[in-house]
Amino acid sequence: MVAQDLPVYVLDLNRPLLDRMMKAPHTLEPDALQRSQGLRQPLWRIVSGSQAIGSGANRMQLYPLRGASTERQYMVYFPEHRILYASDTLALNDDGSLYDPELMREVVLAVEREGLEVDTVFAMHQGPMPWGQMVSLIENSQHPGV
Repeated sequence: MVAQDLPVYVLDLNRPLLDRMMKAPHTLEPDALQRSQGLRQPLWRIVSGSQAIGSGANRMQLYPLRGASTERQYMVYFPEHRILYASDTLALNDDGSLYDPELMREVVLAVEREGLEVDTVFAMHQGPMPWGQMVSLIENSQHPGV
């Protein structure tokens, strides 16, 4: 994206790491960024709080998670559709339980903090699922067998 002069939305805490990555040589297998080195500067769009992207029915709203385990992640909310992209916090085990319930608990806390109304959630490792089902999975992980 940087080599193509496209804006990249990055969480404020991740900027130092990403700046170092952009300056690092990619000489073993030169990529588009290496070939344009010195010609392109990242067009970072720093996310440090709620940030809107676009307008209309498909607009997105970015929110930093800021949890103990999710401090370097943000979630993307589609308000018109009440859909939430939860980064890589949501993954299910083979038995249908949450791989890491704490990650999703931090997402729930961020959703509550921001006052979002979510019907559907999806993530990098999990397709769309009903928000209520995911909340039940968190509750079941805290009180197994209840």
